[in-house]
Amino acid sequence: MDCTFKTYAVDMPLLNMIGVTGMNTTNHLAQSFIRIETGGNYTWALTELKTVWTLRRFRILR
Repeated sequence: MDCTFKTYAVDMPLLNMIGVTGMNTTNHLAQSFIRIETGGNYTWALTELKTVWTLRRFRILR
């Protein structure tokens, strides 16, 4: 996870969540604007990602 420092359009940090596979390739998982970079906001973002991930059964592309 990484945040940019305040994007110009909305004046909030943009959180990018990236996953790494066992073959060292990266996948973009999610993006979210957060008000402040605090532990609680990171926890919220990860909880929401987990919720979406469990509700939708994503297929693995081969």
